[in-house]
Amino acid sequence: QAAAFYDYDEKKLFLLEGASVDEEKSTLAHELSHALADQHFDLNRFMETGPSNDDEDLAHSAVVEGQASWLMIAYGLKQAGQPAVPTEQALQAIVDSDSSFGSDYPVLKNAPLYIQQSLLFPYSEGTRFFDSVYKKMGRRAFSAVFTDPPSNSSQIIHPDRYFAHQRAVTPKLPSIAERKGTKEIAEGSIGEFDHEILLRQYLGAESAKELAPRLLGGQFRIVRDGKDPILLYASRWDSTTSAGQYFIAYQKVLHRKWRTCDPSVSTATVFAGVGDNGRFVMRISGDTVSSVEGIPDDERWDQIKAEAEKEPAVATR
Repeated sequence: QAAAFYDYDEKKLFLLEGASVDEEKSTLAHELSHALADQHFDLNRFMETGPSNDDEDLAHSAVVEGQASWLMIAYGLKQAGQPAVPTEQALQAIVDSDSSFGSDYPVLKNAPLYIQQSLLFPYSEGTRFFDSVYKKMGRRAFSAVFTDPPSNSSQIIHPDRYFAHQRAVTPKLPSIAERKGTKEIAEGSIGEFDHEILLRQYLGAESAKELAPRLLGGQFRIVRDGKDPILLYASRWDSTTSAGQYFIAYQKVLHRKWRTCDPSVSTATVFAGVGDNGRFVMRISGDTVSSVEGIPDDERWDQIKAEAEKEPAVATR
């Protein structure tokens, strides 16, 4: 759906035949921004080897696409005889337009919410992020976002956290007794963007907007024990109050994302039972909420549940 694109692996700019002159100029401003950034900061290294986890990878994508989108906007404003640096109102209008872009394309419109937003986030939130950095740092922003890049999606959404170098924490994952043949499928980070989409999809935009910004960091690990996957998950919040609110919210998420959610334990600190993918145990301990989902056998479920019930929920902040 693009009139042109820059391939940083091949170091080539490709133009699509049939695009209008105005469309070509606007798109070229965006893609040539990528080419210039690549010459100075090696986008292959920045995108492929720089990020250490999924959330940081999303933040790096937002740097690349956000800067190029901002420069494309600046080019368009200058061509129209206006100041190149967009006002807050002009930027918001353009970003809002980009956010509704998916309605023009059935494939994107009908894609799951997470797919839609993960494709749009680098452009919409990335543009807002770079605008904030430019208005604080001026021309130095063009290099700063590459030499001192944001490390998580929260820093993109809240640029003040980028300026404060507020990094995501890594909460400890719950453990399970691994048996012979247990294989790890995936592991990684789950940031503010991921939690915002999760909450928005199942609880609505208001709950997502209220809770997701309070996340300090999240982790997940998926292992396969037999034929079914088991999810190990942990998230840490900015206070015990926020963690308590998320503990309740995530129970609602489980009820709504599964056809069957049959809890046999529901206390102030433990929520456990049977869902679509097997048995689950969720608990809250201080400012951390964790869960194990997809436990395939009663013996291991009883063990995990017993450990969760006997361990006190200690407030850590």
